[in-house]
Amino acid sequence: MKQLNPGSRFTQWLWTVQIQDLPSRKMAWMVRIARVIHAGMRDASIGQINLRAMSLVYTSLLSIVPLLAFSFSVLKGFGVHNQLEPVLQRTLEPLGPRADEVTQNIMDFVDNIQVGILGSVGLLLLVYVVYSLLQKIEAALNESWNIRRQRGMAEKFSNYLSVVLVGPVLVFSAVGVTATFSSHTLVQRISEVEPFGTLMVWFSTLMPYLLVVAAFTFIYVFVPNTRVKLKAALTGAVIAGLAWQTTGWAFAQVIATSARYTAIYSGFAGLLFFIIWLYLSWLILLFGGKIAFYIQNPQFVTRLPPATGATHREKEELGLAVMYLIARSYLRGERPWTFETLCRELHVRGDVLESVVDRLEMAGLIISTEGYQPGFLPGQDLARMRLQKILDASRGYQQSDDPEAQMRSLKPVGGLMNSLEGAMRDQLGQKTLRDFVEETEDS
Repeated sequence: MKQLNPGSRFTQWLWTVQIQDLPSRKMAWMVRIARVIHAGMRDASIGQINLRAMSLVYTSLLSIVPLLAFSFSVLKGFGVHNQLEPVLQRTLEPLGPRADEVTQNIMDFVDNIQVGILGSVGLLLLVYVVYSLLQKIEAALNESWNIRRQRGMAEKFSNYLSVVLVGPVLVFSAVGVTATFSSHTLVQRISEVEPFGTLMVWFSTLMPYLLVVAAFTFIYVFVPNTRVKLKAALTGAVIAGLAWQTTGWAFAQVIATSARYTAIYSGFAGLLFFIIWLYLSWLILLFGGKIAFYIQNPQFVTRLPPATGATHREKEELGLAVMYLIARSYLRGERPWTFETLCRELHVRGDVLESVVDRLEMAGLIISTEGYQPGFLPGQDLARMRLQKILDASRGYQQSDDPEAQMRSLKPVGGLMNSLEGAMRDQLGQKTLRDFVEETEDS
């Protein structure tokens, strides 16, 4: 009999143990968190997260200088632009001795940008590069949340403008306030008295970690195109922040013993290490976003990777279920169903549900509303909406008008398919969605 290694034995125990049988709530909580982390690491290794992180590295190399230039301009207006270089250097601290070199090169690029020389075309190009980075960050986090729907152009513009203009001010103001607080005479006198001195040392040690967690929490709450609960965002930020700090320490140790790589790559060694650290940082950020998704949606935490699609039968059933819930809620005068509540109620991935919802919207069967109570409403009179039309829309049934574009059907197979379609239509008859809902309400 094949023996399992310790890691495999732990994984098997982790997913087979019954949480309700555990001796304490603390242990049950630890098992739940361990399952979430395991699922997140699995998705990071085999899913789109890894590809998204690599894509963000390429975009970051193009946009880091324009983004810092915009931030520098905003910070200069508030008189805190001198904080930019120390914070950038602290962010690149895992690069070890290379951090000073990379930071200085980036700051030289920022200082050399002259908007007057660039002209309108060059300025628009810089703005587009920054916009592209923010858009890719949003798309990557939406991927972690299984969301395919993007924000509208107007909403993107306002959100991205807030990130570029307000974000740097908040971050660097927090750093400046912390530094001022630490250097205040009263604080220094208090730190001479125990146990306040020890607490101040701990506070100053934890401050970089707390700032990282706060930044990650802000990103997880406001960037994905969905409503993220603070608890889920904070949990994902704490785990990602811990991973970021730990990875930074390990990366710094590798850099310290990388004389061989420096000899091979010579002057490119600093750029190489910078690219690797960018990749790890983006990977950790997206990993934390996936953790936040699993915390908010524990029903998706499974041992095996989630299915990437749905069968035709599942699409038909999902389309009928969506229409049934929307129609029942409408007839009862209840709050409309939203995309997120439908995902939770039907226990389905967002991308799978979105493909069906898009088909129902294209067929005019449902409409999405905005405003005080956003959600979905019936797009037609329920008494005239036949169930057969819902099934056809759910599976994307659409006959092509071009004979050349139609699949060539064998006569025996085509006859069988027509018989099956005829049997289904005979079974459903002229039954409408309203009839279906009222029948289930009465039974």
